Amino acid sequence: MVTILKLIFAIAMGTTFANERLEISSGQAHWLVEAPPVLKTAVAAANRISGMPYKYAGGHGSFDDDGYDCSGAASYVLHAAGLLEEAMDSSQFMEYGEPGAGEWITVHARAGHVFLVIAGIRFDTTDAANVGPGWRELERAEGFVIRHPAGF
Repeated sequence: MVTILKLIFAIAMGTTFANERLEISSGQAHWLVEAPPVLKTAVAAANRISGMPYKYAGGHGSFDDDGYDCSGAASYVLHAAGLLEEAMDSSQFMEYGEPGAGEWITVHARAGHVFLVIAGIRFDTTDAANVGPGWRELERAEGFVIRHPAGF
């Protein structure tokens, strides 16, 4: 519970954090290095829906929705980047792309939840606290199948 409260506070305060590739400030990612166009498109898509409400099944009937769940958010970002044709649920993401971590994009999937790590920073939702898609500093890795889009 304390972790969820810290997460909500960090989002509300527009916490800034970074790695060598991306900086997150006020809920938006900004590139610190040159990246392939596909990655710039993926980050721009994630920024567009960052901070939107959590909505169960959001993003599945249409990529353009008024809220997103975990798989809807991941599908939206990958679709915008040209790396996915239609929305997938979390279980389907367990078979997505290639096995293992990607150089730029990694999909973490298990039955019931999926999130992306783009350039080393997590893009995720938190349904337990009704927090929609956004950039997260906290790690979350146990029990997930690790996949990546081919070439990324």
